[in-house]
This record gives sequence, structure tokens and C-alpha cells, in this order.
Amino acid sequence: MGKKLLSIFLILSLFLLNSWEGFGQCPTSVSISSDEGTEICEGTVVTFTANATGGSGHTYKWFLNNSELSGENNQTFTSGSLSNGDKVKVTVSSSEVENCEEKENTVTITVNAAAPVSFNISANKTSICPGESVTFSTGPITNGGSSPTYQWLQNGNPIANATNSTYTTTELTGTETISMQLTSNVQCAVQQTGSNGVNVTVNSLPTLTTNNASVCASGQTNIDLETLVTSNGTPSFYTSEANAINKTGAINQVVSPTAQTTYYVRSELTTGCFVTNSIVASINT
Repeated sequence: MGKKLLSIFLILSLFLLNSWEGFGQCPTSVSISSDEGTEICEGTVVTFTANATGGSGHTYKWFLNNSELSGENNQTFTSGSLSNGDKVKVTVSSSEVENCEEKENTVTITVNAAAPVSFNISANKTSICPGESVTFSTGPITNGGSSPTYQWLQNGNPIANATNSTYTTTELTGTETISMQLTSNVQCAVQQTGSNGVNVTVNSLPTLTTNNASVCASGQTNIDLETLVTSNGTPSFYTSEANAINKTGAINQVVSPTAQTTYYVRSELTTGCFVTNSIVASINT
């Protein structure tokens, strides 16, 4: 009977030991993992996790450059103010075993300085006429990197396919604000939220209506072309449409045609915006 009880006791002891393996034991080692690695950019928030091997009832202490951090007694430690070369250390022990030897591990952090990105844009003209071409470009770029990406915006909205370092358009209307978003590929770049905005005013075209005229073949009379024009701009007169467009070779407003002649008028505002039209002078027999 005594031998049977002893056997039962031994079996129960082995079962309990197997069921409670690790209970009341000290950890054998600890490692540290970081959600951002050990090389980070200035200001990055990093969470460190202590990974203990063996034992139970783990207790933790965190250290920064060998100075214990008050209140940091959890399995994780988070910081957003690390400096280059900082050493983060953790020790782990057990609350279930007295005089348990602490196990420790340390990681050294490389912190790269922030690289603020800055730039401005400009335009070759800021007051234009409808349909006139205007080109926007970047000035010097600080910390742009070897291959930055560009996105031009009109009134804050991305412009389709406008992804080069310059942007040229003939489609502005009214008063528009053009800006640009540049994304740097420099390590630890602090991206500029956007460029300065360049305001471009698209001025109106003048109004212009014309009337045709005629003179008698007998008793030739002069024609004052300006009397045949209604416009809110300043008119000038030409013998060809090309001259009117290029504003070259202007003629006197009083003409004396001897055959049917087409004259061209250019009406221009002080903004430089202009339109052209024609006047036909006929000869009555």
C-alpha cells in the first residue's frame, strides 16, 4: 500500500511540474525590438518592446543612457525625443522569485537630422490676355534631393499631367492662383506643405464693332475710318491683318480709296489686350 501511494505521489508531482513549467523561474535573457528600427529621423516617435525569454511574472525597468526612467515599468517604452547615439536599455526580472538576477539588453539609436524642404515659384508674367501663354517655374530648392516629384495646382486643385519642374499654360481665365507641391526624396526630409501662390490676372479683351463704307467714283471723298468703329479700346488702322496683329505699319485714320479696299482696325486696352476687325470701303459708280 505504501509503495502505491509513493508511486501516485511521484506521478502527480511530475504532472504538476510539467503543467507549471516556467512558473516561479527567472528569465534567462531579454531582447529589444523597435517599431522604427535603430536608425531614425529626428522627432520620430519610436516604441521599444522588451522580449523576455523564460520565467514568468516579468518586471521591467527602462533606462536612457544608463539613467533609469521614472514610471517606465511596462514591457514597452515610447519616445519621440531621442538624440543621436542614445542608448536605450531594459532590465527584466521576476516578481515571483526572490533575488532573481536581472537580465538586460541595450540598443544604440542613430538619429539623422531633419532636412527641411523649401522652395518658391515664379511666373514669367502675372498679367495676361485671354489665351496668352504663361510659364511657371521653381527657384532654388533646398533639400529637394536628386529626383523630387512635382505637382502643380490651380486654386489649390491638382492640375492633370502638370508634374514637371515647370508648367506652361494658355488656359487661364479670370484671376487664378498657381502653386506647386514638391516631394523630396532626401532622407529625413521635412516636406514643405506647399509653395507660395502666384496670382495671375487674365484681363478682358476690348469690345469692337465696325461698319463698312463707300465713296463715289465721281467726286471722290475721304473716309474717316474711326467714325466706323465702336470700341472701348484705342483704335489704330492697317492695310493688312498681319500688320494689325503685330502692330506694325499703322496708317492714317483718314483714307481715300480709289478701288474697293479692306482696312483692318486694331483696338487695344491699356492692359495690352487687343482684338482686330476689318472695314471694307467700296466705290460707288
